[in-house]
Amino acid sequence: MEEKSKFLHGTLEVTIFRATTYKPSVPFKCISAGGRSAYVTIKVDNKKVAKTTYERDRVWNQTFQILCAHPPDTTITITLKRKRMVLGKIDIQADKLLGESSLINGFFPLSKQNGKPNKKLKLQFIVWFKPAEGEKSWEKALETNGGYQGLKNAAFPLRSNCSVTLYQDAHHRHTFQPPTDLCGTPRKLWEDVYNAIDGAKHLIYIAGWSFNTNMALVRDSKTDIPHARGVKLGELLKRKAEEGVAVRILLWDDETSLPVIKNKGVMKTHDEDALAYFKHTKVICQLCPRLHDKLPTVFAHHQKTITVDSRVQPSSRNREITSFLGGLDLCDGRYDTEEHSLFQTLNTESHCFDFYQTSLQGASLHKGGPREPWHDTHACVTGRAAWDVLANFEQRWTKQCDPSLLVPVASIQELSQQPNATSTTSERNWNIQVFRSIDHVSASPLPKNLRVERSIHEAYVDAIRRADRFIYIENQYFIGGCHLWEENKHCGCRNLIPVEIALKVASKIKAKERFAVYVVIPMWPEGPPESESVQDILHWTRETMKMMYRIIGEAIEESGERGHPRDYLDFFCLANREKEVKGEFVPPYNPHPETDYWNAQKHRRFMVYVHSKLMIGSANVNQRSMDGQRDTEIAIGCYQSRTREDGMDNGDIRAFRMSLWYEHTGQADNVYQEPESLECVRTIQSIGEKMWKIYSQEEVQDMGGVHLVTYPVNVTEKGSVEDVQTTTFYSASQSSNPGLQFGRSSENYESHKIYVATNPHGAERLPPGIVKAESDLFLHGCVGNESFRKQSYLLALAVGIQQKNIVDKIVSKFSENFTIILFHYDGKTSEWDQFEWSQRAIHISAFEQTKWWYAKRFLHPNIVALYEYIFIWDEDLGVEHFKAEEYIKLVKKYDLEISQPAVISERGLIWEMTQKRENVEIHRRAESQYNCTNPSLPPCAGFVEIMAPVFSRNAWKCVWNMIQKPEEKIGVVDAQWIKHMVLPTLRHQVRARSFAEWAEFEKRMKGAAQEAVVDHY
Repeated sequence: MEEKSKFLHGTLEVTIFRATTYKPSVPFKCISAGGRSAYVTIKVDNKKVAKTTYERDRVWNQTFQILCAHPPDTTITITLKRKRMVLGKIDIQADKLLGESSLINGFFPLSKQNGKPNKKLKLQFIVWFKPAEGEKSWEKALETNGGYQGLKNAAFPLRSNCSVTLYQDAHHRHTFQPPTDLCGTPRKLWEDVYNAIDGAKHLIYIAGWSFNTNMALVRDSKTDIPHARGVKLGELLKRKAEEGVAVRILLWDDETSLPVIKNKGVMKTHDEDALAYFKHTKVICQLCPRLHDKLPTVFAHHQKTITVDSRVQPSSRNREITSFLGGLDLCDGRYDTEEHSLFQTLNTESHCFDFYQTSLQGASLHKGGPREPWHDTHACVTGRAAWDVLANFEQRWTKQCDPSLLVPVASIQELSQQPNATSTTSERNWNIQVFRSIDHVSASPLPKNLRVERSIHEAYVDAIRRADRFIYIENQYFIGGCHLWEENKHCGCRNLIPVEIALKVASKIKAKERFAVYVVIPMWPEGPPESESVQDILHWTRETMKMMYRIIGEAIEESGERGHPRDYLDFFCLANREKEVKGEFVPPYNPHPETDYWNAQKHRRFMVYVHSKLMIGSANVNQRSMDGQRDTEIAIGCYQSRTREDGMDNGDIRAFRMSLWYEHTGQADNVYQEPESLECVRTIQSIGEKMWKIYSQEEVQDMGGVHLVTYPVNVTEKGSVEDVQTTTFYSASQSSNPGLQFGRSSENYESHKIYVATNPHGAERLPPGIVKAESDLFLHGCVGNESFRKQSYLLALAVGIQQKNIVDKIVSKFSENFTIILFHYDGKTSEWDQFEWSQRAIHISAFEQTKWWYAKRFLHPNIVALYEYIFIWDEDLGVEHFKAEEYIKLVKKYDLEISQPAVISERGLIWEMTQKRENVEIHRRAESQYNCTNPSLPPCAGFVEIMAPVFSRNAWKCVWNMIQKPEEKIGVVDAQWIKHMVLPTLRHQVRARSFAEWAEFEKRMKGAAQEAVVDHY
């Protein structure tokens, strides 16, 4: 137990001083030019975490603060390099720093690449490990002399004498009234943004990820600024530019949006639309791609800020800088209130012109709701921190645009007077520090020796380590700590935020102190839940949860105390369900029956999309946002200076949390004032579980303005994460047997990688298994009289590399008496070489084609005529209960020309005809004749599905015309069955083409049947 508790958890302070200089041999002195520049890298577990500058004299004197939350067997590697050359390195085992000495200091010889030490090459450095448990809590840090000094590795320092206004959602109805002792009048972000833009006199600077000029900021019929109702954002900005205000808009250039071919881009951010809208106006709009040395189109400028000049006081002539930031996208779907309505606002000004729904394919206002509700958090700041937000905009504009187009703010006399540094009014009692994720490619200038700023990640870790009683997080994603996952350890998502939270909880359990963590995330990310990208994110989220609960479960076990991991850590999401009310919008069209969209309307439920970020800003808890070299982000950390009368628990931050909880739970219980208490945890859990039951049940029941639901996973006392007992996952849209898989299970998920074909360009489409062209599929030797075996049966599979583990299990059920042919719809062929059977398989590749496309071209009846039976299967089949040879025996026994294994499914999507029956070997007809106009015809008899058909050679030669009595010759084998796992592996276009081909196939079948009918009367 004692060994388990050891962890390299804290900060490594590494100082690199110098290395021995390069001394060339005498004959080469004339061309050495004093030696080449060298640099030093620092890696933790083979992941680069720091790098010095290039120095010719090999003197650096640079210090790095490296955050660590790693197991004791971690290796720290310090390497001396030149470009494209490793000069030497030294490995330090983490357990050496966990003993009595936490300091390593000296001039150490470096090892060569062969592992032998090079006594002539030495590096002087200090490695000092500072355990996280030594960090002062927030309360103690604020009480020390000088107070909290802020984060050191941020470009902008901690600013005092600032003001902050906190917002939740884009707008609050006048009826939203949490208890009066918590906050003032309802806050209305978008109306405040309108007023700020409208009141600007000198500058309006907007940085955004997405921007729609057609959005109306003011939509409430009871607004205090009725003249602003319905005014479009683009018109407002053009008017201000005409008045002489410098309007500058800096938008991320989504390089997938191509106006020439009217492609709106993958993200539909309206970047090209905005550029065209402002083209002949005084508004200057610039599109900036997220530049990167290696992947110029993968990452984004994700910062969202609005900066304007505003009056210090309504009666004052002096002006100051005001900045808004948060999840501040002025675009489609972001306008929402605390109600988060699904259907009832579609005929109101709020959403009749702003219908937004990305998770239901084909959704539109003409077909009706549900819309996608949106929850977010934001802040408005003034004081020096607002100037730092302005400086960030100027740095980015200077780097990628024409800096002469910026306003020289120092020349504006009204702005030359900075806010009174000694002001101590209650409005100016905030301390704010601006954090970023950004690098030198996107901002200029950065502080000296700071090529990459990761201060958002460092601020999160610092805040978690100083937390004393509880942590509350809302975020769009929650993924990290992959180095401690059970699988996919090398997927690259190494940010420490989830690990730090788990270790904080573990330390509190060890100290026998109460601590609680509440995390609110979306039920699933934006996009169709069954899509591959959403399933990937769900999988990584689950891996993160499993890691955290495992650490907490082990800590409880070590402590010897009774407890459950959910006593300390809970995940929630937001959702809504509405009964139909009189006067509701009636759409002119309906979604296709039995689709997710149709089910969402039928069951009148949908998630509330959690886009909020606490800490407030644009950054998600994932690697893209925390890395610094991926998405650019901005956020703030802030606290209020307090008087002796205030106490730690009084102030706007507490009021903001209580207001959020009031919105989510519909109440302001007294236990909320002690969020670390087990009583509070139990109260929140009971609300979440009650709302989950209402949300997921078959009966439509209004949730009554309460949106908090328990995240649909089950956590055991040992800390294992399991699916909820009733079903794998409840889709917001599907019916009583939804079966939306919560991510990919450990059994069938292959780690997320970017695969690069190993064949040279142009050769990847060649079938590498075929070594000689013949009129059959048997593999002949190239030379000599080498004998070869002719197989009796054929298995053909359409496959993609992400499901290779499932395919391996399928192929293992087929003996060497089967020829294996793989149709690669993703173009990846040689990546299958790790499997022994792949060497004898035939590989055919054509990008994004269906198995019937392949079969039509490569399985001509003359070519496969030597095979008795031909299996043409999908790749997403579970074969635990299937044996191919036994199946063949049954097919022969009952003389089935066309057959398939009986099916069980994780989703309940099974035709009655193909469903497995007990105590029989095969069946040929459906048991029930429900919906059967003729019980002797498909789908009640003579029917199999296209996912796993098995044909005799005669049936394959002439599938429909040769079979005279399909109700006798077609059947389902019950004694051998498979499981349809329903994995979304094919791309949408391929799946759509599959359905189109099936429709055409069905049409031809009906025509053939009509031609064969003889009317004897």
